[in-house]
Amino acid sequence: MVDHTHHGQRLDNFLIATVKNVPRPRLYRAIRSGEVRLNGKRSKPSGRLTDGDQVRLPPFTNPERAQVTLTHHAKRLEERILYEDADLLVLDKPCGMPVHGGSGHSHGLIEQLTLLRPDIQLAHRLDRPTSGCLLIAKHRQALLLLHDIIKQRLVSKHYLALVIGQWPETLTAMDTPVVRSPLSPPAGRTISRDALTHFRVMERFEGCTLLQASPITGRMHQIRLHAAAAGHPIAGDGEHGYASRNRALRLVGLQRLFLHAWMLELPWQGTAMTFQAPWPPALTAVLEHLRAATPQSGPG
Repeated sequence: MVDHTHHGQRLDNFLIATVKNVPRPRLYRAIRSGEVRLNGKRSKPSGRLTDGDQVRLPPFTNPERAQVTLTHHAKRLEERILYEDADLLVLDKPCGMPVHGGSGHSHGLIEQLTLLRPDIQLAHRLDRPTSGCLLIAKHRQALLLLHDIIKQRLVSKHYLALVIGQWPETLTAMDTPVVRSPLSPPAGRTISRDALTHFRVMERFEGCTLLQASPITGRMHQIRLHAAAAGHPIAGDGEHGYASRNRALRLVGLQRLFLHAWMLELPWQGTAMTFQAPWPPALTAVLEHLRAATPQSGPG
């Protein structure tokens, strides 16, 4: 039975939070096939719950059931916690780890971390190749509070990105709509959503610019798409970038997307909080190489 703490929550998010060690694709298939029943009826994943609702689950006893163990990765994640209190956890997400399992990754960051913190839920997301600060709620009420803070745009997110070419000093913001195709669209359909990102030049190199990128909206791939639209894609971006420049940068050690969620600022428990994720050593090494190869490199 659904209690008041889950009132208004989406059915899919309720299952992800309450049904442990079952892969997300299996949960979604159970909803769409009708194995999951809400008050005796089929429901969409986006169906909203009400206090007192009855949710019936199938017995998840099949080979797809995740046999999660306390792995070395889970222990390493605990070492990457930047801040923790009774309600909030801020983690330095590693590059290459998806926040959720699926798409070739049986266990994502959350599946691993729930072994150490059973009731946690993501307050926002980072792409798999992006590293840095990630907000995680430790229970449902904290999640609702974080979502409200984010909705009011009280959370400031600052990323560090190395882009190809010389970023114009005068280009301090991009408000080009972000256009992406939905997962299961009718033929030829795309979705365009308003997006705003502020940019500030941090350092210039031969053929590259280090930027601080601060997204005001939170669209998928927003910084990557805005940088590409400006003609200066992020280094190492295999989807929106330049293959030839990425190959050249791999020769100096860049084996990933050069995008790092460096800083988060938000009001929390009556205090203005600031969290910073340290530079990944792999990115620091690339910058050191670029500085050595760039005469008189320095701030903007």
